[in-house]
Amino acid sequence: MRYGVCLGLKKPERIHSAAAAGFDYIECGFRDVAEISEEGMSQLMRQLDAEGIGCEAANGFIPSSMPIYRPYSETGIDRYMRAGFRACRAIGIKTVVFGSGGARNVPDGMSFSDCFRKLIDFIRYTAAPAADAAGVTLAVEPLTRGECNIINTLREGAELAAASGCGNTGVTADIYHMHNCGDGPDEIRLLGAAVKHGHISFPLEREGRNRTFPAEAGEYGYREFLAALRDSGVTRCSVEAGTSDFASDCAAAAKMLRSIVL
Repeated sequence: MRYGVCLGLKKPERIHSAAAAGFDYIECGFRDVAEISEEGMSQLMRQLDAEGIGCEAANGFIPSSMPIYRPYSETGIDRYMRAGFRACRAIGIKTVVFGSGGARNVPDGMSFSDCFRKLIDFIRYTAAPAADAAGVTLAVEPLTRGECNIINTLREGAELAAASGCGNTGVTADIYHMHNCGDGPDEIRLLGAAVKHGHISFPLEREGRNRTFPAEAGEYGYREFLAALRDSGVTRCSVEAGTSDFASDCAAAAKMLRSIVL
């Protein structure tokens, strides 16, 4: 398993911390790369090369300002995605996580079935082909019901991916959302190859936060989660969590993850 950590590109010092901690890669925001300048791209590539770490995944696919159910010509989604996937190809990003609760939330006045069909069409005709042209896998992320009112469980995410009929589309297993939506490692194994990516954190409340960096191997069922990902063929899992001390928590999480023998 390759381990990564999610971070924003506006804090380049965190890339150094991730590399120093021993993570294999970083996972950035898709919007960061979609809107990056030419000079910003050059600086990012130089830093990644100097630190000896890659950027292999991205999340935060579609911002809430671009709701998927409105005409794309109004929101600019097409242009935004083209720019983002061009950057993904240049940087070497292999997986884009499609969470985007604000953009895919079923709005008042629209039915669930209409929105589900529009999500299928968005993936089938717009997102997945653009991702495929860049050599990227699109991984739908089920979200907690408090964040999004559509696609909340792994099975629902896998059903959406399958309905799109796109071979480069699957699902992200995020331990935080799984915990809050009642999914467990057995569900990952049941879905098998449909699971393409993983997110890990301590999914319970700690120090006033709902999801924090994993710290100790025995504090939650990390081993079972990671073993299920491995058994389903997943090769990357990123820490996605809040922190008040990124460098310290990053180092502790990387050490803990390496201590888990699968």
